[in-house]
Amino acid sequence: MALKRAVRGGQSVRLPLLCDPDYRAGVLARLTAAEDRGAREVERVAIADEEARFALSLDPTALLTPCADVTHVVVRGLSGSEVGAADDEAMASARPFVGARADAIIARGLVRVDGFDLERKGGMYPVSELADAVGAAWSELRAEIHARVLRFSDLGESVASSSVPSSGGAR
Repeated sequence: MALKRAVRGGQSVRLPLLCDPDYRAGVLARLTAAEDRGAREVERVAIADEEARFALSLDPTALLTPCADVTHVVVRGLSGSEVGAADDEAMASARPFVGARADAIIARGLVRVDGFDLERKGGMYPVSELADAVGAAWSELRAEIHARVLRFSDLGESVASSSVPSSGGAR
């Protein structure tokens, strides 16, 4: 049973970035608060489980680590034709396909990153400007934003389902 990519096409959602140093510091604080090695391992597994549930559902309430001070992004769902256009752009690029595709997906699906004054131009986010501004952290940030855009685009009803999902508007 395939998911309809167009279910969330054009809708947007605000999400915390788990690669944010403040989030990672919160995770470290949770781990160091555990009293012994066994408790730390239990907490590590719990954190991994929370992050996996968040990655699948994009529901920030799955995370017990505080996210109020964490950098957030606003992403929009992509339609199947937008993903196809990103694939075509990546195929035509002289760059390696995986990186070119990730950048093309991000350009189409990223709306805003907290703390950066970059704006979409012609319906595209200026990915190279964000990469330059972020510097060495770009590869981790790219991977997370790319995954979030694709996951949000895929969330929704299956092809065999008849109900329409609720709006995923920005928070």
